[in-house]
Amino acid sequence: MKLTLNKVEVARSQLRQSIYMLFSHADPVVVHTLAAAANQILYDLVKTNGHNGIARNPPIVRPDKLEEWNKYLKVPQNFFKHADRDPTETLEFDPEITEIFILDAVVFLQCLELPLKPAERFFAHWFALKHPDLLNEGVYKDLMLGYAKKIDVKDYDTILDAIKVMEEIGPTSGFSGCANRFDGEK
Repeated sequence: MKLTLNKVEVARSQLRQSIYMLFSHADPVVVHTLAAAANQILYDLVKTNGHNGIARNPPIVRPDKLEEWNKYLKVPQNFFKHADRDPTETLEFDPEITEIFILDAVVFLQCLELPLKPAERFFAHWFALKHPDLLNEGVYKDLMLGYAKKIDVKDYDTILDAIKVMEEIGPTSGFSGCANRFDGEK
């Protein structure tokens, strides 16, 4: 059976599976490769509108260090896909970088004005719970700090169960990230 797919459908499929795989303790190389592929497709779709997302042009990185930062992000992605230039090289890989690619892809979906699916929304909230120090001051940060006292962000089994429940009950309001903010506003 042949499938007819558009780029957003492909990216969302890759993104959803990378989220599920992350919380299922799957092979971090595979999770990163899938998340980076989804991120790249969505980045290509939004960059014509002037959006860079969170990863490629973060305001905390000095302009003269931006190229170095982007290389840091791309090294694992390229290492996992190619061997033509570095067939005998090794890589020290930090799997937490994958979380940035996933969050960035979720932000790109918002930039495309697409409603977030449960796994995408849940991931964004989970990321905020795990990294409250990155949030702007405001209602959303206060809410996440309150939840952080009740939720173990390292309990991936419970998180995966929660995503499944969210997918069963359908869409809800919440994360809006195109403005590169976590304050619940567009």
